[in-house]
Amino acid sequence: MSTFPSRGKAAVIAMPRRSHWWVPPAALELATVGSVVVALAASNAVGLRIGSWIAAIVTVCLTVSAVVMLAEVCASLRPRTPPPPQGPMPSTTAIVAAYLPNEQHHLIGTLRHLLEQCDAAQVICAYNTPRPLPIESGLRRLAARHRHLVVLRVPTSSSKAENVNAALAVATGDIIAIFDADHHSQPGGFERASRWIAAGYDVVQGSCRVRDGRRSRLARTVAAEFDGMYCVTHPGRARVEGFAIFGGSNGYWRAHVLRSTMLDPSMLTEDIDASIRCLAAGARIVTDPSIVSTELAPASCSALWTQRLRWAQGWTQVSRRRLVPALRSPHVVTRARVGLLWQFGWCEVLPWIATIGLGVLIHDLASAGLRGSTMAVSLAAFNLSVGPIHAFAGRARASEAHPRSWYLLYALVSAVAYVEVLNTAKRMGHLRELTGRRNWIVTPRAEEPIVALAA
Repeated sequence: MSTFPSRGKAAVIAMPRRSHWWVPPAALELATVGSVVVALAASNAVGLRIGSWIAAIVTVCLTVSAVVMLAEVCASLRPRTPPPPQGPMPSTTAIVAAYLPNEQHHLIGTLRHLLEQCDAAQVICAYNTPRPLPIESGLRRLAARHRHLVVLRVPTSSSKAENVNAALAVATGDIIAIFDADHHSQPGGFERASRWIAAGYDVVQGSCRVRDGRRSRLARTVAAEFDGMYCVTHPGRARVEGFAIFGGSNGYWRAHVLRSTMLDPSMLTEDIDASIRCLAAGARIVTDPSIVSTELAPASCSALWTQRLRWAQGWTQVSRRRLVPALRSPHVVTRARVGLLWQFGWCEVLPWIATIGLGVLIHDLASAGLRGSTMAVSLAAFNLSVGPIHAFAGRARASEAHPRSWYLLYALVSAVAYVEVLNTAKRMGHLRELTGRRNWIVTPRAEEPIVALAA
């Protein structure tokens, strides 16, 4: 078996261990917010009174950010549709990248779902495992029953990116879709994606929905968040900021573009890295929420934290390595340059500004009370409302929306703490990137029964 050469050293993968993961983030949160409060109190004590200036600057920054997010909501309400089909359907390949044993409970069910409901002419299961597993014999039996299934163990791999790159060596489709091991794509995805690609796009990103939301309150919260993320944020950003991104799963690529881009195993978010590199090379990406794939929510709050911490640090890593080359590319139009600066520049700074804003709010409440802090409280409420607005707009845009109570739960959690938790993850990601801690921690999923196979 041959594999494509890797770009750089793969990030080290570690399984999460039981630990008090919340202690360092809590310490960072207390240190940053507390230092702002102490600095403002000290400045007032010596007569500088810089608090009003800081409050004004923070208010402008956060309000502008909230307005841009609301503009994304408005832009997403005008759905785009691909042109009618023209000519015969191109050949298609679906790649499922799996990290075992972590994802063994989902893998066979995902493959059977693809084989039975997906319109892919070829399905490739590319996986890596540190030791032989009983599920491997089940994979071989499944491949024996389905001629268009290719089971590919990648012995030198330690990442999803290396698994996908290895699968490209045996992929035969003109359109190649990438799925995670827990993703169940809905019928018609390839057909709809092929219409976008026939219209001149190189990558089509669908939406990812949570299918196990009834399992827990956490899963319901993530389900509502994902509806806002994939049905509002992604298509809205594409219209407002002039570029779309590949989200790692349920993405459909023109085969030669994916082979020329490859996935970089040294990046924590190889999907975002591939997005910005192919944009810089002149490729076009479109997002289509009507191409649906379902996945599992993280199994616990700890798993959710490790996932979001990896995402946060991964975006920072991409910003540090890829933003300047992308801005210099002659293939990137002016609006997309502004959008890239916003997303990979300003949004990297915003979590720290939000911390300053929280410190200013606490200082104002402590010194002037609720009545004297009406403006600060009102602006904080306005900024915190953006997340729930995204979620409810996602419910309006999503087909087969979840129950309304799930979005109310997300609105409550988001307003109380969730936004600040994500900001803390971003700040922790900055510190991890600065100190060179780039180990990739696998996100545990809720276990689904391993699908039994006929002998």
